[in-house]
Amino acid sequence: MPQNFIAIKIAQSAVLAAASTVASGVSIAIQLSTPHEYLGLQIEYKYFLIASIVLCFMGALLSLRVDFVKKLDSSQWSKVATAMLAGLVITFLILPVAVSTPSVLFLMITAFFGGLAGTILLHLIFELLGDRELLDAVKDTVKQFLISKFKSIAAFFGGAK
Repeated sequence: MPQNFIAIKIAQSAVLAAASTVASGVSIAIQLSTPHEYLGLQIEYKYFLIASIVLCFMGALLSLRVDFVKKLDSSQWSKVATAMLAGLVITFLILPVAVSTPSVLFLMITAFFGGLAGTILLHLIFELLGDRELLDAVKDTVKQFLISKFKSIAAFFGGAK
């Protein structure tokens, strides 16, 4: 008898999960079908989303033309996939955190340049994290730069020179 009770509970949970998945899909479809005014036209958000993904892909392909990316030891597809992933993360995760309500034009520009610079940024970050001596040199350089800027600001306001 307890097995029947557990089976019924599992079936109820599966039905509830399926219903909530359908409801969230409908909610996303409604949100993407909402029109947005752009250049005097009422365009649905889904077209901006598609344009952002296409621009991210174009930036990723364009990044293959950069000499720095040509020298990396990896396949062309892995370079494009890395640039695409970095562009999508920058556009859809980092940008909304940094800017509370980014415009669709800003989103599309970020998608293009995020895809373009994605491979280069990730490679440089991994190089910094992999080489302790280089990381220490970059930290010292940034520290000296900030100190010089603070001194120049203090001198501007009549502080110690």
